[in-house]
Amino acid sequence: MNNYILKIDCTDSKGLIYKISDVLYKSDLNIVKNDEFVDSENSKFFFRAIVNGGVEKNNLIKKLKDSMPHDANIELMQRRRKKIVIMATKESHCLGDLLLKEYSDDLNAEVVAVVSNYDYLKELVDKFNIPYHFVCHQGLSRDEHEKKVIEVLQNYE
Repeated sequence: MNNYILKIDCTDSKGLIYKISDVLYKSDLNIVKNDEFVDSENSKFFFRAIVNGGVEKNNLIKKLKDSMPHDANIELMQRRRKKIVIMATKESHCLGDLLLKEYSDDLNAEVVAVVSNYDYLKELVDKFNIPYHFVCHQGLSRDEHEKKVIEVLQNYE
């Protein structure tokens, strides 16, 4: 079974969760996780779900569009692990948490490198066999430093 991410935004109206759930159920899809939010000030509805099952993308989107307000934006994409580069500075707690989550396969991402403006965290990153790039910012303007960081990032997809 494949996991997909479904994102919908539209004008808010009564029964949207029911309508979405009904289409997904009738399409033999299981909602693994979902979140919704209503911007009351602008009467906008936002929905994001991870669904599981066999999907005929165009058919599902058509069914959803038929049951949603006319301004509905609907995206359906296969859920996949993304390749990411982590930007870090001196603090280890956030970086360490992300590295541990990736190590235990809880991040849904592959950390391909860490780029930092300090060299303090290299030893930590080395424990995970992930490339660490120190791009010193001292003595550089913000634009100069940014250019050096971009040079490093261009080595990764």
